[in-house]
Amino acid sequence: MKIVFTSGTARGGTNLRTYGLRAHPNISLGIDAILPLFKYYRYRVLNPDSANLLTLPKNWNDPLPDVFFNNQSLKDLQKIWATGENVTIIDQHWDCLLPEIQKRTKLASPELVDEMSGIVSNNFKQSIVNYLEIIDLKSQKDNEIVGFNENWVSEFFPNLKTLFPDAKFIHYIRDPRSVLFSSEFHEPDFKKHPAVFSMARHVRKNMSLAMYFSSLDVFAKNYLITKYEDCVVNLNQYSRNICDFLEINFAETMSDFLEFKLNENRLNGVFWETFVASVNCWREIVDSPLINAVEWLSQYEMRNYDYELVNKTPIITDRTESFLLLNMATSIGWSENKHDIQEQIKKEKARFELLHDEINAVNSVKNYNFQPKNYSTINIGMYGGECG
Repeated sequence: MKIVFTSGTARGGTNLRTYGLRAHPNISLGIDAILPLFKYYRYRVLNPDSANLLTLPKNWNDPLPDVFFNNQSLKDLQKIWATGENVTIIDQHWDCLLPEIQKRTKLASPELVDEMSGIVSNNFKQSIVNYLEIIDLKSQKDNEIVGFNENWVSEFFPNLKTLFPDAKFIHYIRDPRSVLFSSEFHEPDFKKHPAVFSMARHVRKNMSLAMYFSSLDVFAKNYLITKYEDCVVNLNQYSRNICDFLEINFAETMSDFLEFKLNENRLNGVFWETFVASVNCWREIVDSPLINAVEWLSQYEMRNYDYELVNKTPIITDRTESFLLLNMATSIGWSENKHDIQEQIKKEKARFELLHDEINAVNSVKNYNFQPKNYSTINIGMYGGECG
């Protein structure tokens, strides 16, 4: 049986694309259940002495960090990527870990909640294997491919590639203007509205990671970047391309939007039929400081993925800067750099001043070198924040 791992950002159209894959009679995927397991993996790599703790400290489940202009966070990420060994899960740590996993499972995979105790193991890889087996058995399908989508964990793709060398990886991206528009105006729970500056930098991080991974030989034949817009504009062709990548026969069931129902317990079975309009949803607020902020922060990554900018050379306006400061101060949901956002904006301005001439000279970020190990103030390796 083949394995596929997919990841993207919240409000990035990841559920739609995952439901499309699950519509295939021989593909089963879990959705957003085990983020805490990846956070535990990170915590154990960076805190090896934690093996001696009987109870985990509260910070083990902290949001995954921003690495923009933060040398220590970038070094931490490099250390995680360099970890080729399987990470041991201490038996007593499951007392903290399993309840967090079950709580998250209720959000998008409620049918698996009662089964999640079955993932318990003394090592990370085996827990992943156990989870895949649960997905396979619970689906009651004749599966050729099993996997899961887990938002926020694309930065762990290199580790999963080491542990599962034959697995395939699909990296989900979406126009960051649409992501932020959806985050601000279509998420009904205000407590889930992240600060715009933090969320925008995370979306940029996800796009930068996709660019970087696509340049690595280790991912050459088993890594695919997909755009949300391609999915909703031509679902049939998108689905056929996915099947070609996964080396599985196309199924007509993958091309019917009406079959892609949201979790009925959460949203009363709302269909996906209106999602084609979501490609340009952000144009409703095209002149807003939110759109200016996103284009300013993500202009090079957006060019790489052929997202046309409203302003060909975006700069942050005074109105936008005031908006970002107020939004950070008043945001109910997740935020990062809350106490030094003004300093972060200054650093962003300095970065773009240094990058401006060089990037415009080649007119494409595709020709710009992504070198996380050579971290500098003009390096695209300074990607954005993570939440979750």
